Amino acid sequence: MSVATARAAIVEALKAIPDLEVYGWPQQNANLPMAHVLLDTLDPDFVIDDDTQRMRFLVRLMVGTADLEEATAALDPFLAPAGVSVRGIVNDDPTLGGLVDSCRVVEVQSDRIFQVGGLSLVGAEFTLDVVG
Repeated sequence: MSVATARAAIVEALKAIPDLEVYGWPQQNANLPMAHVLLDTLDPDFVIDDDTQRMRFLVRLMVGTADLEEATAALDPFLAPAGVSVRGIVNDDPTLGGLVDSCRVVEVQSDRIFQVGGLSLVGAEFTLDVVG
């Protein structure tokens, strides 16, 4: 599976979260809440055949700017382990609609500050382990 195919599968799956703008590349405009799906690493030692490899993606989810307390409260629902959240979407269907062999959230770092288009945005970073 190509990186582009895996990234597209993650983007499409996360679009199920209401009102979340999901992009497969970094954006300079803040359309909040939004998520950027970014390739983190490729595992060169995990290649089953010409089409199957392990990849790690970062999902940087950003919710707000000005009021840190308000932004943190807005972030909390996206962190839930079930339901309409990043973890919930992946946990409910780890094949992302049959587009990957497996996808799982292996780490969540919350209450992060990301710089986008000159703004400091409150959010969380999810690390996804994808095999496909």
